[in-house]
This record gives sequence, C-alpha cells and structure tokens, in this order.
Amino acid sequence: MPAAWDEPADADLFDGDEDEADEPTPLPDVSLLSVHPSPWAFFWAVLYAALSGIITIWASWDPAFRASCHINGYTLHEWDAPVRLLASMMVHSGFDHYLGNMILLVPFAGFATAFYGFRAFPVILVTLGVVTHWLTILSYPLYMGLVGSSGLLFVVFGFWLVLYAWVESHLSFPKRVLRLSGFGLLMLIPHSYSPTTSYRAHYIGLGLGAVAGVLFILVHRKSLRARTLSARLAERDARQNRGPSRRISRRRWG
Repeated sequence: MPAAWDEPADADLFDGDEDEADEPTPLPDVSLLSVHPSPWAFFWAVLYAALSGIITIWASWDPAFRASCHINGYTLHEWDAPVRLLASMMVHSGFDHYLGNMILLVPFAGFATAFYGFRAFPVILVTLGVVTHWLTILSYPLYMGLVGSSGLLFVVFGFWLVLYAWVESHLSFPKRVLRLSGFGLLMLIPHSYSPTTSYRAHYIGLGLGAVAGVLFILVHRKSLRARTLSARLAERDARQNRGPSRRISRRRWG
C-alpha cells in the first residue's frame, strides 16, 4: 500500500536526524595546545638563535670581543655585568655547542611564544636564563666562567613541562606521567658525562623554569582555561560541520 500523503515514506530518516540534532554533542578532549600555531610565533626564538650565532662567529674571529663576553666571579659585580651575562649566555664555544642548544631551543621557545605569548618568551624565560647564568657563576670558583644557552634551554624545558601537565588536564594522570617521564628520560637526564658541560646550570634552569610555570598558571589560569574551552568548542564545531554530510550519506546510500 502506498504511503499516506501526510506522512512521507522516509519520515523515519528525517525524524532520526532531528533527534540527533537535539542531542548535545560532548566537547572533544583537546586543549589550547591542539591549536595550530602561527609561524610568526617563532620569530623571537629564531631572532635569538640568529643573534647568538652572530655573537658566536664574531667571538671566534675577534679575541678581544670574546674576552669582553667572558664573565666570572671576579667581574660579576662590575657595572656592565648584566650585559656581559647576557652576552656570555648567547656566545658559544663552537658550532657544535651552538647547534646542540639551538636545535632544541628554537622549537620549544617558539611553542612557548605561540601558546603562552610574548611575555613567556622572550620576556620571562630569557630573563630567567640570565638569572640562571648568574646563579651558576656565583656557585663556581671566582676564576671560572660560563658560556652558552643550555641554562636557558632548561629554563624553557621546566616552564614547558609544568604548563603541559596542567593544560593537558583532559588526559588521564597516568598518561601525563608517562609522557613527562619519557621526555625526562630523553632530554633531562644526561646519557654521558662531559667535563665541559655545566650540569649545574641545567638543573638550576630547570628549577627556575618550573617555578615560573607554576606562577604563570596561578596568574593566568582563567585565561588559559578560557582558551582551552575555545579550542574545544572550535573542535566540536569543526566535527559537527564535517559530520552531517557523512551521516546522511550513509543513511541514503549505505
């Protein structure tokens, strides 16, 4: 018997779609770290790497300039100590030393800018890198100096790890611990000993970066939560925009 005029034969198809449309869609398990960063966010990290490379090359050609970048306990209290601390943090002993730091610093510092803003990197983290340099030299004998950005790199690591653990709260606690432990085993624990490496600077920087991460969360937790909510809403809308065409297609042709 043909279907009645007041009830289409495929009424169940449309009724099902209306029922599904009325059902609330749960928010996806994403965070602000799921948002694709702008390439321009890496400008400050690349600029730091470029300036560090220029200073390193200049110091390798000009012994007088290299001496002006050197600082130790004897010169730590002179009037130009802040500038020399920054210069000695940016200068490196050679290309391999420079490349070993920048190959990790540029992406992690760039992501810090992308997700947490200009105030994170360069403002907070570079400042703490200089403080790390200063504290490390203070702990050394007066004649001993320090060059390189490894202290700054570990400041960025500490900051990033604390923020990651808090922002990715949609992940289970064991999963976050597993990911952070894997990163720590790969990046934070030395796999060999080198007498020319300042492990003290590494762990001073790591501690300062972690403290900065905690304070950053306390100050900006509302805005971080709002950005995570925006990311989840945007992802939900994107999935809904992709979903109906596939769902109707399966109903009609599946």
